[in-house]
Amino acid sequence: MAAIVVADVVGYSGMMERDEAGTLARVLALRTQLFEPAAVSRGGRIVKTTGDGLLLEFPSVVRAVDAAIFVQEQLAAWPYAGEPLMLRIGIHLGDVMVRDDDVFGAGVNLAARLEQAAEPGGVLISNTVFEQLAGTGGEEFVDGGVRHLKNISRPMQTWAWRRSGPQTSPRALSPGRKPSIAVLPFENPSGDPDQDFLADGMVEDLTTKLSRFHWFHVIARASSYAVAEQTSDLVELGRRLDVRYALEGTIRLSRDRVRVSTQLVDAGDGRLVWADRFDGILDDIFDLQDEIVRSIIGEVVPQFIAIYRTTADAPQRSTSFASWESAMRGWNVLWRLQGPEDVLEARALFEDALEKDAMNTLAHCGMSVSFSNPYYHAQLVRDVERAEESARAALAIDDGDAFAWCALGIAELYGNHHDSAEHHLKRAVSLNPSLALAHTYLAALYCFRPDSRGTDKWAESARLLSPVDPYMPTLNVSRAMARFGEGDYAGALAVADEAILDAPKLQSAWRVKSASLEILGHSDEATQAMNHALSLGPLTMTWMRTEGTPFADPEAWATYLGALERAGAPD
Repeated sequence: MAAIVVADVVGYSGMMERDEAGTLARVLALRTQLFEPAAVSRGGRIVKTTGDGLLLEFPSVVRAVDAAIFVQEQLAAWPYAGEPLMLRIGIHLGDVMVRDDDVFGAGVNLAARLEQAAEPGGVLISNTVFEQLAGTGGEEFVDGGVRHLKNISRPMQTWAWRRSGPQTSPRALSPGRKPSIAVLPFENPSGDPDQDFLADGMVEDLTTKLSRFHWFHVIARASSYAVAEQTSDLVELGRRLDVRYALEGTIRLSRDRVRVSTQLVDAGDGRLVWADRFDGILDDIFDLQDEIVRSIIGEVVPQFIAIYRTTADAPQRSTSFASWESAMRGWNVLWRLQGPEDVLEARALFEDALEKDAMNTLAHCGMSVSFSNPYYHAQLVRDVERAEESARAALAIDDGDAFAWCALGIAELYGNHHDSAEHHLKRAVSLNPSLALAHTYLAALYCFRPDSRGTDKWAESARLLSPVDPYMPTLNVSRAMARFGEGDYAGALAVADEAILDAPKLQSAWRVKSASLEILGHSDEATQAMNHALSLGPLTMTWMRTEGTPFADPEAWATYLGALERAGAPD
């Protein structure tokens, strides 16, 4: 058992390119003047060095952690000429094998992966190390989250140390820029050049499809490839391309099967944001490639948006970036699907974004959806006119924005203008076939016609595009309502139960369940379902008649309202 410390110089490749002699001198001094004294004085040793990194071994966790923090604190105040150095350090405790004074084993591999995930200037340790620090300095570490470390099968709980005092944020972006994303060349471990075409095609499609989203800038494939050929250091790559996020992956072929592993990395500090794996059959390479691309887009976009959560200590940025960030946070809140307070909070964030930058189309679209009120919260009054106004404001800025056409279609849907809503939602799909939100609301549109086949078709395409999308639970509500409108009450009940399993707090699912049970003659169960719906939030028949979106068939809508009233919905 040994405590293994792995350290790496951040941005080493770029520094070598800019000043080779000076960088080598500073790194050598770092090793001889800081690391060696720190290790020897604590009973440890430098096992080996690479151009930009070191591997150290210590007899105890306490000594290893103490040495790492000592080096980081000393380095921050270290007087030297030239470009300053920053380190990432990872520490793990585990079994190692020693041979010819070198060390091998899983403990070394895990320490190396922790180093890659550490923040510049910081130390990242495993939970095993943290548990050994009880009462000896572990309080200096904060929860670093559960990490999916590269090539490590199981997620790992981590703990992070960061130097106190002013620091240069590793995630700083160029003033006035939205965060960017670069799709890097996918690896082909087989080495078979005939398989390179699949990897290149995947990157090309991902870059094209991501570029259709106006929420962030996507770096052209040629630029990503050119820089990736010069450096494998993601932090350095991020600096050169001026991107915040990098999407990388690996493709493996085995007979008639293909496996694609992908991960989204914060290029500011090398932190892994998200990772997943996709498997398929190689019957039709083009269909399979499109399926994988849709799946990755569906995973990446929600993960990307989820990063922008409201924080009390959000850094001050340029006006346009601050506006963009407020809009992103607004969408994150809006997608909680919890209650009316979320709609109001999101609306306040969109208003803040527009105060900072009136040309922010993402904020205009968010404002539009918030006033369309597709959540059916009885405490809120829908304002379709305001919703359309906000959507058209976004289109006036950029009439090629698929998201703006989608927002307009949503507003028209809830204003009962089904034909124009269909036209504009399908226009959004033509501009961006990967925009799952447009597919979701086309499913809703067909539900109100009602047309269960059309609803099922668009609901399925939305699921394929974005399987982890927060809007997914509403798809089954649309499918249930379509069946109710067609008179298939048993089918409506079955699908409503599916919706409730996915989202037990979604009141609209309980409403259609209650109405279906009432029509089927199960009055007691219908009343119980209605009582549960009422426990989730206020609901009145007056609100349903004035704010609810009716079926195109007036008789079907009257049947639905009558069933709700008999089940116990108050006036």
